[in-house]
Amino acid sequence: MNHKINFYTRKNTNHKFVSSVLCKLLITVFILQTFLFISCKDNQVSIIDPSTPQVIDSSFFDWKFIRIPNYSAGEIYVADSNNIFITTATYVYHYKDSIFNIIGYSTAEDQKIYISGSNEKNVYIGGTGGTPVNSFSKIWHWNGETLVDIQLPEDTSQSIRSIYIQDESNVWFSTESVIVYHYDGINIKSYNLPARIIDSKFHIINGVIYLIGNNYFPAEYDLFYSFKFENDSWKIVTEDTVIDNNSVMGDRFGTAGDDFLREGKNSLFEFTGYSWNKLFDAPQFEYYHSAGYSKQEFLIYGFDIFSLPTLKMYYYKNGIWYFQSNYWENIPYGYHEVGLGNFKFVNNVFYGYFPSYGDTYLIIARYKQ
Repeated sequence: MNHKINFYTRKNTNHKFVSSVLCKLLITVFILQTFLFISCKDNQVSIIDPSTPQVIDSSFFDWKFIRIPNYSAGEIYVADSNNIFITTATYVYHYKDSIFNIIGYSTAEDQKIYISGSNEKNVYIGGTGGTPVNSFSKIWHWNGETLVDIQLPEDTSQSIRSIYIQDESNVWFSTESVIVYHYDGINIKSYNLPARIIDSKFHIINGVIYLIGNNYFPAEYDLFYSFKFENDSWKIVTEDTVIDNNSVMGDRFGTAGDDFLREGKNSLFEFTGYSWNKLFDAPQFEYYHSAGYSKQEFLIYGFDIFSLPTLKMYYYKNGIWYFQSNYWENIPYGYHEVGLGNFKFVNNVFYGYFPSYGDTYLIIARYKQ
């Protein structure tokens, strides 16, 4: 019995001791919380969403990130700051008045990918359709109210790859084949290229239209072409190898204003209409996209390449380079899964997006005042 009394006495004593300690601990925590609340309120401390891309160096631009209500993205067309069109894996969006409006849908058999326009009521979208995927090319037109399917000839073209609008009655579409389409607003006409290309882009020099791109496909094709349209047909202007050990130029290309640029071995090249001229040396960089005033001032996106000899591998890091008057400046930004997608330069502002399997963002970069 004495043993039981002692046992319960010790138990009650321990309980009181523990209760006392807990009370003191709770009071301490409450005081700390009150202090932190007042401190945070005074200093306006905010919690940053770790999934949001964070620009580390903003010495040149003011950056804005707008979450797109979908994952991944394909292309972007900017009519003006209040009319931005974006294709994604499942939707085509018209971003207007800070709202993403759905104007079209994509499926595995009906993919809307490439987009361009002349204004918010004259937008063309190209892609692919059919089963299996990529069986034939498809084109749609947005007139400001509805998305209309444009009937194409039955041929062997596979997927639209680029769109160029000269004017209302001259719209060009390249494909993943030897076929190029011309649309006059009513009828479609097909043209054959002298050679097949896959990735391509239209370009204008002195009123002459060119189509430039590669037919690179691992273990099968490795050539880079430029074609010129004259006398109602397409002709080869240049042809070179892009993956040979002796090659000085690669298969990546883009534009900056009215200039057409192409990557080289630690350098950039410019297309003159007749040949490729080396512009200047460039950082060791995997060129993906570019946009800007001209070859004298632009942003270029790609991958910084770091060699890790001990691991016998290369490390690729998303990066942006800003070039102005023979000066290169690296603009690092927070890590993101894929990096900066295709972007445009409109009215002195850069527009692009972060493609991703997670959150995707519309990016707006304005020069600092």
